[in-house]
Amino acid sequence: MLKMILRLARLSLSMLLLVSAGCQSTVGAADNQAKETGEPPHFDSRLEYVRLEISGGLAGIQRSVTLQQDGKLTVKDDKQQRELDLQIKQQKTKDIYRLIPGKTESSAEKPSLPGGRCADCIVYQLTIGETGKPRVIRLDSVSLNKSPYRKVIEQLVQLMNKEFSGK
Repeated sequence: MLKMILRLARLSLSMLLLVSAGCQSTVGAADNQAKETGEPPHFDSRLEYVRLEISGGLAGIQRSVTLQQDGKLTVKDDKQQRELDLQIKQQKTKDIYRLIPGKTESSAEKPSLPGGRCADCIVYQLTIGETGKPRVIRLDSVSLNKSPYRKVIEQLVQLMNKEFSGK
């Protein structure tokens, strides 16, 4: 029984790592977009913060990352009761903020299987804090791939994993 639980926990963690593995080169995507279209990538100076909360999976992941516009980064792992406050470079912050789609994109996305019918799905809740009312986007490991918010979520997951791994 214990072996089975450990195997399921490894599987959930592997799923999270697979999502983050695909984001090695997406920070430069905003610059590539500007080169291809001739238009500057979206950057809204009204954005105050972006927060990603990750939960679910068979291992019961409960993590969050918050990136303030000034580069202050806070990463939390509620399950392990760990919290780190860091400062990242302003250019990295701007690169990530540029990946956030404008308000014209659908911000009412929901997990592909509402109501908890996917026992091993990882749920991503992205909160984009901007002047006025924050946008909240909720996705899962199935609906993430087709979302315009995928790149910013991948970058935030990569930052979180990097800080928790100590690399």
